[in-house]
Amino acid sequence: MYQIIVKSRSDAGAMESMVERFYRGWPIIINTLKGGEPRALDSIMDRLLKDDLYNFIFLGRKDLKVYEHVEKYDGYNNVVYFIDRSRVRNIRIEHLAWFFEKARSFQRLRITYDNDRFLLGRGKKLIIPEPEPYMDLFILHISPNISEKIGLETGTYLVLRTLGGKHLVIDKTGIKGVLAIPDKPDIPRYTGDKPFRTTLSELIKYNTEFLEREEQVVISFMKRFKDSFDRVIVPVSGGKDSTTALYLAKKVYGDKVEGVFVDIDLDMPHNKVFIDRLEHELKIQIHRAPVKLSKYLSQKGFPTPNNRWCTALKITALENVYGELCRDARCLIVVGDRDVESEARGRRSPVIINDKYVRISPLKQWSTLTLQLYMMYRNIPVNPLYGEGFYRLGCFICPSLRGWEHLIINNSPLLRVVSTDTTYKNYVEYLKKTSKEYSTGP
Repeated sequence: MYQIIVKSRSDAGAMESMVERFYRGWPIIINTLKGGEPRALDSIMDRLLKDDLYNFIFLGRKDLKVYEHVEKYDGYNNVVYFIDRSRVRNIRIEHLAWFFEKARSFQRLRITYDNDRFLLGRGKKLIIPEPEPYMDLFILHISPNISEKIGLETGTYLVLRTLGGKHLVIDKTGIKGVLAIPDKPDIPRYTGDKPFRTTLSELIKYNTEFLEREEQVVISFMKRFKDSFDRVIVPVSGGKDSTTALYLAKKVYGDKVEGVFVDIDLDMPHNKVFIDRLEHELKIQIHRAPVKLSKYLSQKGFPTPNNRWCTALKITALENVYGELCRDARCLIVVGDRDVESEARGRRSPVIINDKYVRISPLKQWSTLTLQLYMMYRNIPVNPLYGEGFYRLGCFICPSLRGWEHLIINNSPLLRVVSTDTTYKNYVEYLKKTSKEYSTGP
């Protein structure tokens, strides 16, 4: 999935040490520019750069002439990354790991505005000049139900998520304002200038080549596992990540693919309906693994950020289905995990091998914006809850829900079945007791 290219064999040795320490088991290959001889650079680059890999070329100050020569190859799945240090081989390996993370975030979040269009994966005048690994870029839907409450007009906006619940709203002129979504259950508010709205169709119009390159890398990675397994299993939740993983698995592996849905009694009922739709439209059998969280509430109380006891139940339910399906078969598990979802997922290898099965995360490198555009570009079914403004989906007592999700639940007619549910109302009362500033009502 990844290729690291450096100037010399000594630089490659430093990168190999970095990969061995911080990225052991990752699908990373390392190559060199054979010392960076100017007359040979173009032929070497043409030979090394692969359309089906994420290619990262790292060069230091002593390599400036080489950098100036190969900079023309920068774009899409290629990142020519200049490190303001003398040489790559003189950098501590923990710092090299950080630069690799920075380069990966740069590839994921590179966006410019030029000639009246947003361009992904190319351009020099970046809207986000210094992308960081913890950032994510996505389209946020503001429904009429919450528009007035947060101070943004109904529509879709390009948003950069940063630290501390800070979301920067972007339009063609740059960053226009801040939508603060704190961890505590409080109503978010927008502060700043009025932004222009952005549509997914407009972004797709000028970025089809970017999307096709991203698809090519992912499918090439997935094809490496095509002939080694009897069954391909995709855990699906009804969310955008697992839905896209299911679509791609079907595209690559065909009839070998099966889904598994952890059917939780306190899940959004819309997710269960959407799973039925996926099964029908993609023509894939999706097994149900029932989990009754409600019967544990009196004993364990509501899940909290520090006590996510519900997660263990969901994992056990999944593992039980895997065990049944993989009892007499070689199984490949395809998950929709992406780096931008959490630090823990960012540290995981795209390939995890254990005694029972192999687990791959083909979407690992994608931003949420890339995922959203790809779903529309390939006509992949989208859960209607995203149209209400949800960024992620799950149970309605999930400790990951913030004031944003509760605001939507309490103000959307589509979600009245949730807002009037007794367990949900009890959960809201629990949140009120633990946060005096909580308020989501109309």
